[in-house]
Amino acid sequence: MLKLIKYELAGRYKYYLGFSIALILLNIYLITKNNTWSDGLPFVVSFMAGFACFVAVLISGVMLYQRDMYGDTGYLLFTLPQRGYAIAGSKLIISIIEFTLFITLSGVMAFINLLYMHEAKALIDTILQYKISVLYTFIFALLTFIAVLVLSYFSLTISKIAFYNKKYGKILSLVVFLLISYIISRTSGYLVTLFPYNFNISPFSEIAQRSGVVALSFAVLPINIASTIFQTLLYIGLFILTSYLIDKKIDL
Repeated sequence: MLKLIKYELAGRYKYYLGFSIALILLNIYLITKNNTWSDGLPFVVSFMAGFACFVAVLISGVMLYQRDMYGDTGYLLFTLPQRGYAIAGSKLIISIIEFTLFITLSGVMAFINLLYMHEAKALIDTILQYKISVLYTFIFALLTFIAVLVLSYFSLTISKIAFYNKKYGKILSLVVFLLISYIISRTSGYLVTLFPYNFNISPFSEIAQRSGVVALSFAVLPINIASTIFQTLLYIGLFILTSYLIDKKIDL
C-alpha cells in the first residue's frame, strides 16, 4: 500500500502545488479588497472558496478511483501483486491527505481574511479561545468526506462488475450511489425513532453567543447512538466488501 501511496503522491505533487498557489493568490486578492468591498464580503467569499475546495477535493477523490476502475491505468494497477484493500485504501488515504492539506489551507486563509474585518475582534477572540470547536467541525467534515468516498468506491466497483461498458457503468454507479444513500438515510431515520438515545456535544455553545458580527443558532449537536453505530459498521463493511470485489470479481 505504501508504494501505491508514494506513486500517487509523486504523480500529483504539481496539482497540489498549483492548487495551493491559486488558493493563496485568491485570498491575497480578497485581502486587498477589504477596504473597497462591503465589510465582511471578502471573508464570505474566502469561506465559500473553502467550501468549493471541499467539493473539488471530494470530486477529485472519486475521479482518482474511477480513473483506475475505467481507465487504461487500471490494466496495470489490477495486475500488480496488491490486495484489494491496498488498492482501495491507498486511494482513500491519498484523498484524506488532499482533504487535510487543502481544507486546512482554506481555513487558515479564511481566518486571515477575518482579521481584516472591522469589528470582528470579539468573534476572533472566541474562535481562538474555543479552538476545540474548529476541531469538531473538521472531524465531522472529514468523516462525511470518508463516508461519501467509501460509498462511491463501492458503487463504482459494483457498476464495473455489472457493466464492462464505460458509459453504462458510470451511469449505473450513480444510480447505485443514490439508491444506497436513500436506504441509509431512511434506515438511520428509523433507528433514530426506534432508539431515541443521543449523546450531545456542545462545540459551539460559546461561539453561539452573539458577537455583533455573526450569531450561530445552534449550540448543541445531538448524535444518535444507534444511527452512529449502524453507519460506522455499514461503511466499514462497504470498504471490506469493495476490497473483496476488487480481489475476486473485477474483470479486466
